[in-house]
Amino acid sequence: MGDDLQKLFTIGQCDNASLNLEWGQRLVPYLESALTHAGTYSSDEIQGHVKFFLDHIAPYLSHDGQTGYGPQYPSSMTNDQTPFELSLCWKSLKQDYKPIIRFITDIIPSNAENTRTASLSQSINLIGTLDRVSKESCAPTVHVLPELWRQISEVFLRHEVDVHPSGEECPRCGPSSTFVGFDLKASVISSKLYWLLPSCQSTEKALALLDTVFASCARLHNFFGSPIFLSSWGQICTHMQSNPDVLQPRMLSVDATSFPAPRIKIYTRCLFNEKKSFDEWEQHLNLDGAISYSHDFRTTACNLWTSLATNPEGWKQSRPKAGPKYCLVLYELTASSHSASTTTERYDLKSKLSSKLYIMCQEIPRKDSIIAKELLRHCQLAAKADILRTLADASAPTNFISEIGLAPREQGTEMSVYLNPSFFSRSTWEVAEDDYMTKCRITLPS
Repeated sequence: MGDDLQKLFTIGQCDNASLNLEWGQRLVPYLESALTHAGTYSSDEIQGHVKFFLDHIAPYLSHDGQTGYGPQYPSSMTNDQTPFELSLCWKSLKQDYKPIIRFITDIIPSNAENTRTASLSQSINLIGTLDRVSKESCAPTVHVLPELWRQISEVFLRHEVDVHPSGEECPRCGPSSTFVGFDLKASVISSKLYWLLPSCQSTEKALALLDTVFASCARLHNFFGSPIFLSSWGQICTHMQSNPDVLQPRMLSVDATSFPAPRIKIYTRCLFNEKKSFDEWEQHLNLDGAISYSHDFRTTACNLWTSLATNPEGWKQSRPKAGPKYCLVLYELTASSHSASTTTERYDLKSKLSSKLYIMCQEIPRKDSIIAKELLRHCQLAAKADILRTLADASAPTNFISEIGLAPREQGTEMSVYLNPSFFSRSTWEVAEDDYMTKCRITLPS
């Protein structure tokens, strides 16, 4: 295992030297090691990406007066309240099994106020920072959609007055409201904003909130009011309204990865009752047949899901309720990439309404080595990825893999692995004799 890979799995262990490090200092070696491991970024490009993170994003990860080691903000980003995830993505065989590096972070209020209102307000400050950085004539280029993002955060802020009128912390929602993510290309950083929908609201009310958001966006960008967008969004709404006990809208994302056109993504939790086989819930992935995808994608998704969601035979008696309670389905509507962001252009969908599957590995009670072996076995675009081989060969039980994303491509199935540095949960990692791994959620004392 190379030194860069070794660092990925050892950085973040609690030692005396790291007790008082701020988030930026703690995470920079982790991000730098991932970029080095990818083998596709020059040293100047790596330093440019690291400097961008340290100068412009890390300041939004700590609140004023934060001291000591340990979670101090109830972040919804990860199960152990580490407000950062690394993402490695394999989109095509042209990558030669070398991943594209991405990361996503929480946005933490500087005053340490634990409310959605405070974090939404802080998101507007971050949007201003990204807008300013994108206009600077320096490498790397940063792609942003600040007007749309600011408009959406403001709609969510106004909505908070109705959904949380007391202004106090909501035990079901938590204070995290907005995440920010970045795809790190050689000389371009593509930005993404994510808004968590209030967990305390029903599917019907969550869809009504999204209706309000999209109507507001239509005043800035014609695509949101175009017949093709409204038709596709209507299909999604109808399906969710028909399955309110199964489908829960959880998050909205508008990103600049198809800059200057926006990509609009709705993340939906798909709950299981007793049955969790792929055939039982595929109707939600393909929207009752409205979404088509390749045979390769269906086969990959079905086989990987089955391999991870099916419990060992011995658990039927000893652990009958073990296994995932839900997965995440993403529905995407994206404007054509050649369209400029003006109110005088006509906008079309880049492609037909599409979907993506997220396997939530915190719901899978298996250690990383078992999960990685199944990824190597079923995901052809990452079948020789060094980082997966390293995880598969590990002797000690680890729980870095938090999610797996699968998306259909013209050739093969795109696969993304999301890694939680797990700064605060490593001491809880243990595996029972029957290979069952308990994956604890770390909470702050009330």
